[in-house]
Amino acid sequence: MLKNGQVLFERYLVIDLLGKGGTSCVYLVKHLALDSLMAMKVIDKSKFPQMDAHNEGQILKNLRHPNLPRVIDILEEEAYVFVVRDYIDGDTLESLVDFRGPLPLQQVIDYTLNLSTILNYLHSYTPPLIYRDLKPSNILVANDGQIHLIDFGTTRQYKTECEKDTVYLGTKGYAAPEQYGQSQSDQRSDVYAIGATIYFMYVGEHWHLVDEAEKWSKFVHEKALHLKGIIRACMELEPDRRIQSVTEVAERFIAFEETQALEATQGRSETYTSKAKVVVGVIGMTSGCGTTHMALAAAHVLRNDKRKVSILERHDTGSLRMLEKYLEGARYEELEGSSSFKVGGVTCYKTYSETDLLQLVSSKKENLVIDYGSDSYMLNEFLHAHIKICVLPCGPWTYDAKSFIEEIKQYDDIQFLFNLSGKSEAKKLAKWLGINSHTVHQIGFVPCPLEYGAEHDVLRRMMKLENKSMFKRWRR
Repeated sequence: MLKNGQVLFERYLVIDLLGKGGTSCVYLVKHLALDSLMAMKVIDKSKFPQMDAHNEGQILKNLRHPNLPRVIDILEEEAYVFVVRDYIDGDTLESLVDFRGPLPLQQVIDYTLNLSTILNYLHSYTPPLIYRDLKPSNILVANDGQIHLIDFGTTRQYKTECEKDTVYLGTKGYAAPEQYGQSQSDQRSDVYAIGATIYFMYVGEHWHLVDEAEKWSKFVHEKALHLKGIIRACMELEPDRRIQSVTEVAERFIAFEETQALEATQGRSETYTSKAKVVVGVIGMTSGCGTTHMALAAAHVLRNDKRKVSILERHDTGSLRMLEKYLEGARYEELEGSSSFKVGGVTCYKTYSETDLLQLVSSKKENLVIDYGSDSYMLNEFLHAHIKICVLPCGPWTYDAKSFIEEIKQYDDIQFLFNLSGKSEAKKLAKWLGINSHTVHQIGFVPCPLEYGAEHDVLRRMMKLENKSMFKRWRR
């Protein structure tokens, strides 16, 4: 046990004990040089005879997600591993429910959608990461209402060659049967746990502690019966009989919400034509190569096709916020609240929650363009788009990140777009980069991505708007 006031590694001042488990303790510490609060997890190596005590830090250091802790430092002594991460002020879901009681149905839905998005990010990793210990005490509800996962001590990579987990870990009532040696845990193991977590949020008690005769006594009205069906489908003992992914869990909730909304708005007419919904992902090889410019142009090509379209950024440059400052006139429409605006009929999200993102992705009518900037760590999510566009600069001297191309070109369905380039230059660069076997396009100067012009026809061809039956689902 560390003592308050103790200084570790000449830079971390111990302030207080935040929590204690069987293999580790978590402390609130202050980085003396940065004058900022952080959380330090102290892991006892002796408690890990069959597992690597470094596992949590090694996994977290490669993850980039706003609802996952960011690792700042990994340190080690003979008997302990110290993992320093962002400190998030809030309460665990368990303590929140214990204090307030069962959550309202809408809050259960919102939290579930948020959790589904986070778990889907882990499951989409290569190879997939299985969380394995989803439970209310490992879910932190921050003061801003956002959900965070905070303990990755039992997380493991899915291994196709393994029939069973080598170490059996989990929490009673939340761990799926296969985590106790029946088979290897996979994404469906986390589905089981999210079902038990939904039950806890709605009932206020842990699933395994409620008498069988009373288990479903609070599920009486129509909406609760729908919730009961989802929970039971998540918690089937046989993995093959369960809901197969956290995305499907989210889709069931969203479909339920859409049904309720449809019933509430019967009689209203839809002004958009019935066309296959598409999700377009746009990623750039380097910063400043025109990714946001092309994403905006793609959104307006879809809008010109009489579709309902939204665009959002999955990076932190704030391009859409800057764009709004320069807009005026009939094309610009400020929407209620401060998170979005419309320009040329396209809804632009300046800020959004993970729940907003999942709802947009799962909507059957809202076409979506996602601007990934040049953040290569978002590649796993980008690869789930229906249409994948990689924007490349025309100057070979800018290709200092050629390793990114080596990684991305292994996927056959990615289309490459050379920005501000002629045909001959694009052909030479494609050969030099080794992508000439892919679909390669070039586009000249697009003075305004918001106004449809001849150059937009390139994007129209890339999005294959005349052959929409080929589009697969965005999420696994």
